[in-house]
Amino acid sequence: GGGVLQKTAPAVFGLLAALELHPTNNKAGVFAPVGGFRQVAESMYELCLDNDVDVKFDTSVTRISDDGVHFTSKDDDEVGFLPADLVICNADVPFAT
Repeated sequence: GGGVLQKTAPAVFGLLAALELHPTNNKAGVFAPVGGFRQVAESMYELCLDNDVDVKFDTSVTRISDDGVHFTSKDDDEVGFLPADLVICNADVPFAT
């Protein structure tokens, strides 16, 4: 198992391997970060802390609007809104629309 379901994944995911391994791609191959993918998350977290970013854990985003994020906390059932100048959403397409 693992990966994404073919029925729900955008067609572009099916092209990734071909693009990465195509003979005309001089930089062909699959790359991984030094320290593993966990290191990416840890480095991003450290960068956020260094820049006074409010990071919330155990929290579900219920809606993204033009001016921020609506959320529900799993620990204390807090429902709230965080205003934001910029929101980065990395959810799979079916969940982000």
